[in-house]
Amino acid sequence: MDQNWFNLPLLRRNGIKYISENFYPAKYMTRWKEMRGLSLRLAQLVRLYSLTQVMEEIDHFEFFRKYFEKDPLNFDLPESYITWFDDILESLRRGDVEEIAVRFHMLTEGVLATVGLSILRKESSDLPEFNSGIRKIIEDEARHVNFGFQLIRDKTRAIDMIQEFYPRAEAIIMDGMSYIEPMGYSWNELKGLMIELRDSRIRKLQER
Repeated sequence: MDQNWFNLPLLRRNGIKYISENFYPAKYMTRWKEMRGLSLRLAQLVRLYSLTQVMEEIDHFEFFRKYFEKDPLNFDLPESYITWFDDILESLRRGDVEEIAVRFHMLTEGVLATVGLSILRKESSDLPEFNSGIRKIIEDEARHVNFGFQLIRDKTRAIDMIQEFYPRAEAIIMDGMSYIEPMGYSWNELKGLMIELRDSRIRKLQER
């Protein structure tokens, strides 16, 4: 943890912690404990599925866990977030690779994580240790999103799923605005960024 972490204003610390908890939901890890095994199994069974990506996601968890050891992540996450990841777990159980690509790569990483990481990068400019870790995660996530496109074979189905699931992604951000807004971010600003990211994923699929 950066030496100046506790010098930050409480509202800013809480905003950073809340967004970080979306990346490492410490209180809920046992609920989704199957995910790691299912992801590793998928990496073995599906030729295109990347074991490297799975291991990088584990590294991301470890970064947040270690960084916040002295100020643990303990916020309650909204029902919108919990049901989102419950559904990702169900997709993994079914082994529906295309649905996993949409739910996880296109929307979780390609929209939700991209927005969250953008905020964390800006808010950690005076936290060198945290900022360095976030920049590494941003690089990893960009590769993961691009990798997700390789998993999609039926682009029409994928686009339909993006449009179907996307409103639930908006709900997750909206439900966290009580922590995010005090740092200076408006819902309209973030919604605009989310729509831009969603449309970018759809355009890339349409151009294939």
